[in-house]
Amino acid sequence: CAIVYMCSRLVVNLTQLYSPFYVLDSLNLGRISVAIAPLAIYVPSLVFTVGQKYINKLLGRYMTYFLGLVVTWAGLMWIWLQPQNSETFSANAVYGAMVLLGIGNSTLLVTSLSLIADLIGNRKNAGAFVYGVMSFCDKLSNGIAIQVIQILHPCHGDA
Repeated sequence: CAIVYMCSRLVVNLTQLYSPFYVLDSLNLGRISVAIAPLAIYVPSLVFTVGQKYINKLLGRYMTYFLGLVVTWAGLMWIWLQPQNSETFSANAVYGAMVLLGIGNSTLLVTSLSLIADLIGNRKNAGAFVYGVMSFCDKLSNGIAIQVIQILHPCHGDA
């Protein structure tokens, strides 16, 4: 459960962190895209979160989580398989991929939080400790992942 939550937060945080840089630096879409890309992730994420309760009841937690993985993977593959700096990969295409990432990310995050709540169960006195440990692992893994990414792919810009 801890690994599922940590990996979910890692995917969510990294896609939200690097999406503005991707559209600005890799695709050269302009400064307005720095605002539109996260918006294209957050709005579908917010809208889709409303229906998570019903999807969990219909499919179960594990199938819902798997669905979130598939949608997130589809958004990432959409971005990865498109050539950078090409005429065929327009701003609308990248924002479509961002919408998929938003839907998938919200599904992963809500479902992993539900799994943690299931882990705690009736032991309410352990809830703060469990969420604290999960949050610490999340922060630690995100910091390590960002450092590794920056070491492997350092910025070569003017900044």
